[in-house]
Amino acid sequence: RMSTESKPKLWYFNDRGRPEVIRLVAAEAEIEYEDAPLGEYDPKPGAAQTQEFREFMASGKATYKQLPVWEESSGFTLAQTFAIVRHLARKSKLYGNTVEEQSTVDEILESINDFFTPLVDSVIKALNAKDEEKKTLSAEAKKSADKWFGLWEKKLSQNNKGQGYFVGDSITIADICIFNTIEFAHELFHKESYPLLSAHYSRVEARPLISKWTSSKKRYPQEFFF
Repeated sequence: RMSTESKPKLWYFNDRGRPEVIRLVAAEAEIEYEDAPLGEYDPKPGAAQTQEFREFMASGKATYKQLPVWEESSGFTLAQTFAIVRHLARKSKLYGNTVEEQSTVDEILESINDFFTPLVDSVIKALNAKDEEKKTLSAEAKKSADKWFGLWEKKLSQNNKGQGYFVGDSITIADICIFNTIEFAHELFHKESYPLLSAHYSRVEARPLISKWTSSKKRYPQEFFF
């Protein structure tokens, strides 16, 4: 086992946020790391954030002045959530077995970004919004969710009739990222409307290493949603 000093560090605020998918992938890949929390996130526009956050930003490790950041004992640092996810997948066997499978994984991750990025922005806006604006944001999020869940249901059906995973015959980061997306947007996901996705979610959730993480006391609580 690695010592604490040699474990990679995952820099982020004290919540699930964007890097929760990194934690899920690390769990399935059995990659040890150390959470490096930078205090509570302040959602108010223009908020200065914590002293720890400001010091980390000044360190130069956050290439794009964003979190999360993955830092390895060699000094290697990596920003951007899905870049980190892909990095961990390459270290394990979670990226598909052929170039075509890997490209399909990339396609699915890009589609998640198309859905997830504006959704997260809407959730942050809702934290500071009045009731009427919250309703509008929620309605827009639901419309977007219905679109993307429908597309992913169809995509899943094209591989082994939707009875296994999104790519090939074994789990990849595409499956874990979809699982994370549905978990985050659980209030927008109606199981009866997407039977294949719902069964897929349960399959991923039941995997021993994923289950161990999702039931862990180390896990941050589910965030506020609409």
